[in-house]
Parts: sequence; structure tokens; C-alpha cells
Amino acid sequence: MQRLISFIRKYDFTIFLFILFLLIYIWPLLSIAGLNNPESLFIYLFLTWSILIIILFLLNRISVKETIAEEKNRRNSSHDV
Repeated sequence: MQRLISFIRKYDFTIFLFILFLLIYIWPLLSIAGLNNPESLFIYLFLTWSILIIILFLLNRISVKETIAEEKNRRNSSHDV
């Protein structure tokens, strides 16, 4: 789990996510996928947008938890001196 978290924290991973979701939303890919009727297009956009929001939420949670842990470690080390 720690290995996955360290991979997610890297700047390259956020660039990868940006490019991935940029490619998911470009018009030629939407037309190749056969999303010609409005209902399927709406479902596709809704699901991909939801996945993006969930990923960003999880990235934020990981970042906040690690920041809190670092602050606790810093406080504990300053009390030990």
C-alpha cells in the first residue's frame, strides 16, 4: 500500500491523469466510441467525470493524511529534545 501511495504522490502521476482524461474527452474519441445518441453520451460523460472527481478526492485524502502524520512526527521530535 505504501508503494502505491508513493507512486500516486509523484508529479508524473498527476500529469498522466491530466493527459488520460484529456484524451478521454476529445471529440474524435467520443465519435469513435459510437456515442452518437445523447443518452449514451450523457452517461459516458457523467461516469468519466465521476471517476475523475473520485480520483481527485482520493489524491487529496492521501495528501492530507500524510501532511497530518508529518506534523505529528515533527511535534513529537521537537518535544523529545
